[in-house]
Amino acid sequence: MAGIVDINGHPTWLEDRGGNGASLLLLHGGLSNSDALLGTIGAGLAEHYRLIAFDRPGHGYTADTDADFHYSDMAREAVSVLEKVAAGPAHLVGWSDGGIIALLVALARPDLVAKMVVIGTNYHVDGHPAR
Repeated sequence: MAGIVDINGHPTWLEDRGGNGASLLLLHGGLSNSDALLGTIGAGLAEHYRLIAFDRPGHGYTADTDADFHYSDMAREAVSVLEKVAAGPAHLVGWSDGGIIALLVALARPDLVAKMVVIGTNYHVDGHPAR
């Protein structure tokens, strides 16, 4: 199933590929969308997991908003997807900004994170070369 769902009052594109395994939420990077992960690692993961992905506001198939981009807001969106769609704990796979979001979700709501893989992710501002 792919389509628009309401996440925190904003129409959000989401894909739920179903499956019989545990839920796995893919979190895309900045200036990207879920297609980047669904099209590369998604096929292999969908064989074993219920694969869920969504495009954050201003990315991919989800319209932009007037709000500024903040990681805390992005983490709240991911928590809402976990609560509303996954209906409980899930594995998180995040790339770049998606990895940062996964880390923030794990800090805020460890009850919703079964396992986590982060790829190309800054975990502390001291590790960022632009600082």
